[in-house]
Amino acid sequence: MRIITSGGSSGSGGFPTAVLSLSQAGVAAPTAVVQDNTIGVVPSYGYSSSGLYTITMTGAFTVGKTAAFAYDMTDIISIVVTDVNTVTINTNANGVLTNRQIVIIQY
Repeated sequence: MRIITSGGSSGSGGFPTAVLSLSQAGVAAPTAVVQDNTIGVVPSYGYSSSGLYTITMTGAFTVGKTAAFAYDMTDIISIVVTDVNTVTINTNANGVLTNRQIVIIQY
């Protein structure tokens, strides 16, 4: 598991958390089943280019206090909290995310 913190508020352990089960195919934006979201902002999903996707939760993240990770990093190069609005997921290709749990946590 690779955790990268950057940009990120009560969920797991009292911290605001979003747990999303992401799937993606072709050149479409990922779709998600929201398993838990105590951050309080509804996420939207975007397709930037082959293997590059975004989760946007406008104004939800505090810089330096948000982490994003996947329980299974197979085929995922990185998950980065890009700014106060966005988490960027970089995979090795389109179509490799199938019910992949992504966790965003603020601390």
